[in-house]
Amino acid sequence: MLLLLVKEYCIIYFFHVKEFFFVSLVSLALCCIYYSTLCSLSVNRFILYGYFNFMLLNCSINEYIKIFLFELFPTILRNSISIGMIPDSFTLGNVLKASIQGSYLMKVSQIHAFVIQLGFGSHNILTGSLIDAYAKCGSVRSANHIYKSMLKKDTISCTALITGYAREGNCSRDALDLFSEIHQMHLGIDEVILCSMLNICANTASLGLGRQVHALALKYQPRFDVAMGNALVDMYAKSGEIEEATRVFYEMEDKNVISWTSLIAGYGKHGYGHKAIALYKKMEYEGLKPNDVTFLSLLFACSHSGLTGEGWECFNNMVGKYNILPRAEHYSCMVDL
Repeated sequence: MLLLLVKEYCIIYFFHVKEFFFVSLVSLALCCIYYSTLCSLSVNRFILYGYFNFMLLNCSINEYIKIFLFELFPTILRNSISIGMIPDSFTLGNVLKASIQGSYLMKVSQIHAFVIQLGFGSHNILTGSLIDAYAKCGSVRSANHIYKSMLKKDTISCTALITGYAREGNCSRDALDLFSEIHQMHLGIDEVILCSMLNICANTASLGLGRQVHALALKYQPRFDVAMGNALVDMYAKSGEIEEATRVFYEMEDKNVISWTSLIAGYGKHGYGHKAIALYKKMEYEGLKPNDVTFLSLLFACSHSGLTGEGWECFNNMVGKYNILPRAEHYSCMVDL
């Protein structure tokens, strides 16, 4: 009983503090430790006592707290409305950002209903957050329905939907139509849209469109960052343009593990096992630590190029040197060696 009271106190204290910019790290840490045990009775209690403050939610820098509030938000919202505490569009959008892929579709639908009930149905920024939340939860159809119902479309909503298409993986036709629509509406094209389109081109081997997106990227962003460079390497490698993928890779000023792994995978897929091994050794020389996907790409390259000795060496390095636990896919490649 005492522990439960302490837990409730920590939560109530967090929401009741008026000088929220000066909440101590210790207090915030206690709230993070105990929030997971908050029961519905406690939610009702601190709302009815006036402890809940939507401004705290808007200003919270702790993503775990946001996710926690996302789970409870339908309950919080119903009770707060009943006593006259109405959230603004920023609060609703902030909570929607905490939606996690595949897990909270029902809660997104509930918050969507509240959005309409509170009269924010035509709010563009909030609509973009709804599109993004539905897409992350695997309901691209719902995201598309909201997008088509918008009277005035903007870059935020287009970016959210096209990113959802890229994540879904089987909506290439819809993504292409949307990309064309963005051009026709003369909306701004940002890096997120370009990277999403490159991912779609990579997965559908649409080399022609990929080159067009590359040209647009050069127009809007002459100097690529890591994300754009990785997307280009992956697109060219999966499309069979290994020389172009290699050129983009070496033109990148900054590289990460994904950059190296993408090119290694491209070499392996198209039968350049020796180049894959050489790139792996160069990666180690540069001081980057390969991950399990890197080794899966290496083992695939070795198995498809008949490099039995090199394959075993990579496997032993993965387990012995880098302490990476093999998955079923790694063992499958070893069987093929």
